[in-house]
Amino acid sequence: MSWPFESWQQIAIRRFGLQPSEFWAMPLRDWLGLLESVKSRGLDRQKLEDLLALYPDQGDENEPDK
Repeated sequence: MSWPFESWQQIAIRRFGLQPSEFWAMPLRDWLGLLESVKSRGLDRQKLEDLLALYPDQGDENEPDK
């Protein structure tokens, strides 16, 4: 198995604002835990319905060219 350390380093720098030295000093277990904590589960049906109720479309204002 090949580990994508270079890609992970870019994520650490761009997404989390870590310095390269901080990334390389981090234990693999901690890095994988950090990645796991930010995974999006997406919207379930109820959350979608809640958002639609909170921000309903009103008429044609959301239609292109109107």
